[in-house]
Amino acid sequence: MHRKNSRGISWGEKVRCPTTPRLSLRDFCSAASRSPLFVETVRDWVWIEGLTAPNPLQRMGRFPLSLLGLSGSWTAFGFQTSDGCVGVRARRHKGEIMKQVQCTTGVAGVDIGKRWLDVGFCHDEAHRRFANTTVGIAELIACMRKLGVGRIGMEASGNYEREVREALEAEGFAVVVFQPLEVKTFARWRRIRLKSDKADAHLIALATQAYEGVSARRDPELIELAELLTVYEQASDLLATIKTQAEHDRLTDVIALRDEMKAALSQTKKRALVLLLHRVRLRPDWLKRFDLLRSLPGVGQVVALALLIRMPELGEMKPGQPAALLGVAPFDRDSGTLKGKRFITGGRARPRTLVYIAALAAKRMNNAFKAFAKRLIDAGKPPKVAIVAVMRKLIEAANLILKRQSPWINA
Repeated sequence: MHRKNSRGISWGEKVRCPTTPRLSLRDFCSAASRSPLFVETVRDWVWIEGLTAPNPLQRMGRFPLSLLGLSGSWTAFGFQTSDGCVGVRARRHKGEIMKQVQCTTGVAGVDIGKRWLDVGFCHDEAHRRFANTTVGIAELIACMRKLGVGRIGMEASGNYEREVREALEAEGFAVVVFQPLEVKTFARWRRIRLKSDKADAHLIALATQAYEGVSARRDPELIELAELLTVYEQASDLLATIKTQAEHDRLTDVIALRDEMKAALSQTKKRALVLLLHRVRLRPDWLKRFDLLRSLPGVGQVVALALLIRMPELGEMKPGQPAALLGVAPFDRDSGTLKGKRFITGGRARPRTLVYIAALAAKRMNNAFKAFAKRLIDAGKPPKVAIVAVMRKLIEAANLILKRQSPWINA
């Protein structure tokens, strides 16, 4: 005998709804995966054949059903209610109403590929594809204007997004560039598992719609400086690698070849540094910021250039934000009575490497930073923790002197 609920419906009864008179569990999942509108037609409560217990999830295992990645603008809960309670009923979301997600036609997402640009929208499943060429980008811009799109999101894709991003920003579009991990985490939060170029474009559009940050305009000249600085950093890394490899060379010809490579890379570093300094001196505002950063203990030309180029937000942030942006801010790991160990995480790795070098110099040469590091070590802190604390002091000081427009004065 089947158990009955308060409405007198047996657990084993088949679903009866306007579109599907009789429905089994397999048919329900199949129909819902094809069309989210199907879920809307199932009014109030849904009872599915084959679920013979009030809580069949204990028997079947966890089986939440989310159709967001399939529908684009509808949210459906097949076996999990809107308030998080698990059961065999699919209840309408928020006050017995299945509402369409509030999306505007002014938002689009672009999935960047080496050859193609796939465009999706959050308000429907419309899809456009353009070639990742100059002509294709022009067609993309014309399409976005025709559709009234003003905000466009995309993933960082190893500089394959550079041309389309610059073209869109030049035309006045607000462009949001996500890290791939951000979009992946957003998909997990929305329980989206579908993976294709079309689905990714739609997912990026949804992430762009939900993004609450400000899309800051980038300085084109600063982008050029960043490219030059990357050449300097890569040459430095290659030079360090070759020096390590050359330690065990014994053949005369190999040693000569290594010396030639080291000389060429050293020359590349010098030329890149000269070009960087020349470009900075052409802009009075950059030169002033550069000189202010140079006044900090341990900060030389290369470190000042890295902070100027890689962290242009300095001088506009609140206390604590520069350390978090650099990746030297310890984050809490507490829960209830547990007080976890603090760790630093995230941040911008390239400037952090150079600030670490500056912190080593400041810790050795500046009396104030030397006393600060010694106090931490005497209190039982590991030497690395003391160095990171000096890095945090330096980056916060850099933000402060740029905000006040006054150089660092040694006590």
